[in-house]
Amino acid sequence: MKKLTILLCAVAIHLTCTSQNYAPFLKKNGKYIFVYMLEKKPAFEKEYDDVRPFSDGMAWVKRGNEQGYIDNKGNEIAFNKYETYPDFSNGVAAVSIKGKYGFIDRTGKEITPLRYGDVKKFSEGFCAVRDHQYWGFVDSTGKEICITGTNFEYKEAWAFHNGYAKVQLLAGGKFTYVDKTGKQMGGLQFRDARDFSEGLAAVEVMADVDYRYGFIDVSGKFVIPAKYKAAWRFSDGIAVVTKENNKQALIDKNGKEIADFSYKNESGYYHGLVAVKYDGKFSFVNNKGKLVKYEGEAYGLPGEGLVYLKKLDKQGERMCLVFNNEMQPVSDFLYEFVFDFHDGWARVKRNGGKTGFINKAGKEMIPVQYYSAKDFSNGFAKVSDMTGKNFYIDVFGREFFEK
Repeated sequence: MKKLTILLCAVAIHLTCTSQNYAPFLKKNGKYIFVYMLEKKPAFEKEYDDVRPFSDGMAWVKRGNEQGYIDNKGNEIAFNKYETYPDFSNGVAAVSIKGKYGFIDRTGKEITPLRYGDVKKFSEGFCAVRDHQYWGFVDSTGKEICITGTNFEYKEAWAFHNGYAKVQLLAGGKFTYVDKTGKQMGGLQFRDARDFSEGLAAVEVMADVDYRYGFIDVSGKFVIPAKYKAAWRFSDGIAVVTKENNKQALIDKNGKEIADFSYKNESGYYHGLVAVKYDGKFSFVNNKGKLVKYEGEAYGLPGEGLVYLKKLDKQGERMCLVFNNEMQPVSDFLYEFVFDFHDGWARVKRNGGKTGFINKAGKEMIPVQYYSAKDFSNGFAKVSDMTGKNFYIDVFGREFFEK
């Protein structure tokens, strides 16, 4: 009883934090409905052949050959009007017909025409979009920026970070940054540029007799001089750079060198580690520049400060060992594969391909027992058991199907 009370309290906190009240639920007849998460009682009566969890107040549903959305009152929205129905984000969804995308709001109203050839994900309230061969941005009201007349202004555009987005100019192919009004950063142009991270961005400019990388702040001012052959983004206040002598170095946001090393950088600085090649095998350098020798045939960075290395076990099988950023083992099991983190959980496979999930500490919290599983999204993961039944589980491992 005590464990149940603790679980229900945790679920209630989860609902409060995510505004997620409904769970997709599989009935015995093979149809899906939505139920209240705590009681698992029906929230809406309509049944569907397939559904996705609620995202930003809307859920995709499919019945026969028809598909569309339902809102948080169960009303059907924009049914059978479009070919693709992605999840809502920032109050809009990028629907499409015959490869042309446009945005609708939660009422189903088109806030832009379906004229974009490509769209990216929203970031900081804006989405990069392409019309014909040119790129610009649209916000969640449908307002376009970086547009002259009816044409967007850039060869390519990327997501906003720290209030600025990287764009590539049509003339000459150089890079610059724009703010959320579409204004360029002081007319600055760079041969190469990285996204902003922690208030700084690595850019490549002509320095003396050759091109070199330095770091600018959001005003466009160089705060770390352009003197490196290569540079990666900042993470936890540290970035990896390549010096004139081809050694790699870790620097802080003042440009102070923390440590250097001669091993080949494979990843940039990531949650306290840099993946490197050492004697032809993968190892890691920590935030003090010290080589942490744990050699594997391949490595992965699933996120949340965890890494894995693939090695041969005693039976000759390639298995994954999971470590924290101090290269201490954190899992009780060897895995056939470890996938990237989504919503704080990473899929893992073992026992002949069965799937479960580990948390940010590397602990297996949802047992490896499912025939297949998809990543967590909006608080749920779709799984399949050995009978072929497809249903959803939540982050506490609760299964949502009719017994």
